[in-house]
Amino acid sequence: MVSRHGQLRVVLLLLSDLLTTASALGIAYLLRFATSLLGTPDPWTPAAYLEAILPALTLVILAYAVAGGYRPPEVSDTRGDTLRLVARIVLAATLVLATATLLYRDRYEFSRGMLVLFPVVAIPTVWLGRRVALRVLFAVHRRGRGTVAAIVVGEGEPADELVARIAERPWTGVRVVSRVTDPEALPAALVEHHPGEVYVAWPAARHEDLNRSLVLLAEAMVDVRVVPDFSHEAGLNRNACLLGGLPVITLRESPFHGINRILKRGMDLVLGLLLLLLALPLMVMVTLAVLVSSGRPAFYRQERMGLDGRTFRILKFRSMRIDAEAATGAVWAKDDDPRSTPIGRVLRRFSLDELPQLINVLKGEMSLVGPRPERPELIREFREKLPRYMLRHRIPAGLTGWAQVNGLRGDTDLAKRLKYDLEYLERWSLPRDLTILARTAWLVLAG
Repeated sequence: MVSRHGQLRVVLLLLSDLLTTASALGIAYLLRFATSLLGTPDPWTPAAYLEAILPALTLVILAYAVAGGYRPPEVSDTRGDTLRLVARIVLAATLVLATATLLYRDRYEFSRGMLVLFPVVAIPTVWLGRRVALRVLFAVHRRGRGTVAAIVVGEGEPADELVARIAERPWTGVRVVSRVTDPEALPAALVEHHPGEVYVAWPAARHEDLNRSLVLLAEAMVDVRVVPDFSHEAGLNRNACLLGGLPVITLRESPFHGINRILKRGMDLVLGLLLLLLALPLMVMVTLAVLVSSGRPAFYRQERMGLDGRTFRILKFRSMRIDAEAATGAVWAKDDDPRSTPIGRVLRRFSLDELPQLINVLKGEMSLVGPRPERPELIREFREKLPRYMLRHRIPAGLTGWAQVNGLRGDTDLAKRLKYDLEYLERWSLPRDLTILARTAWLVLAG
């Protein structure tokens, strides 16, 4: 499953940053306009600044995110680590505010003195707020909440040291639920404990056990991390540290955690609701057309597999006969499929049969963009042919996807579709999602 223990951390930091940044802006305003700290106070114009506070806060939080303020910590959140991070993100936000002030000076006018005072006030304020938020997070983790279950696979010094450091550092949110010392026992441990992460930590001499462990984890829907045995090395680059100074290499991790998960879900909710409202009149017309042409039901529900291998009921307009699979069982639909109804052929050509899936998107079962979800009975066949097929379920299933906008829809080359799906996973970004949506709109309109 996709690790969610970082979600609570991001939410707490976001709330803390919003409160402390708003406070810092207010204090900087008072220092500039109510005191002579930087010379003669500027004219008192609170209404203009109250109007600008929401855009300013939005720009600042976005600047924090771009500057790395919500990435998973590479080491434990010590006071020094947090202070250096806060200084970097606040200075980046100040630069963004200064640039915005120049570009929109006709509408929003921030005093230059206030911009000078803002980082001076914001750095200690935001730092203190983050320390409090992290203390709350650590207290929650110590009580066993908001943590991720982890399995440690390995023996000897690397595994022993990893388990000891995790136990000493409950604030990491990692909770070891099983220690596996035989690679062949790993599949049973995955089934029994349902971990979110697996740490592979074998001595350098046990490379065969390391390789065997990774083979067994190839299709497991967990984040896989390898702890290399560097005990024979004289010096290590501490920038590679991930957990309490111990080097941990992430081989595979879903990009949809932390701020990325929040941004993608936010886009799905906002754009999904807007698209559903815009499409509602058309959906009513399609519903009537299906009922008149081929009777009930107008909608078709079918089990599909989505994020982390969880199944859900996808919703579509019915485009085929009711008994379409009575003789064949589960098969892929084809162009000019003889099972299609007359109105169904039109719906499928313009992808109108997919419109009800906007409801799946709003329910959180799908995303607007991602690999198309397939039926479990077909997936059992596909994963036999393509060993990496299950990796596409490390990302939310989508209404449209990178493979689809590159011409791979329906009964097309499975290996090519998987290649595009995994490329999307590796190169995901919010602008890329928006680009795929724009290309999808053009292709649908072009029929």
